[in-house]
Amino acid sequence: MTTKEQLVQTIETLNDTDLQKVAEYVALLKLRAKFVPKADLLSQIDEITLLSEPVLAEDWNHPEEDAAWSHLQPNQPSNPITEPEFADEDRQLAEEGLGDYLDGLIAEDECE
Repeated sequence: MTTKEQLVQTIETLNDTDLQKVAEYVALLKLRAKFVPKADLLSQIDEITLLSEPVLAEDWNHPEEDAAWSHLQPNQPSNPITEPEFADEDRQLAEEGLGDYLDGLIAEDECE
């Protein structure tokens, strides 16, 4: 039995709530596939990154550069945007909107 046949067989046994979760997951996979580069492109990017590192290090490994970027170091004064107190609120807002977003993606796919 192929993977597709196994999935179809399993999906036919699911209740509506679980089917909705499967639909949301499929929509997420489709969205991710649109924005994630292919594996061969990633390997090329990794190779370019590794090859350019020594050249960039010549320009970047200086005290002046460290000072210029020091505000991004974790031991610097806190940033209210990244404070943990906002993480729960951000997560809640994202979760509340995710269902509507996925419904929109599913509706888009149905129109295609």
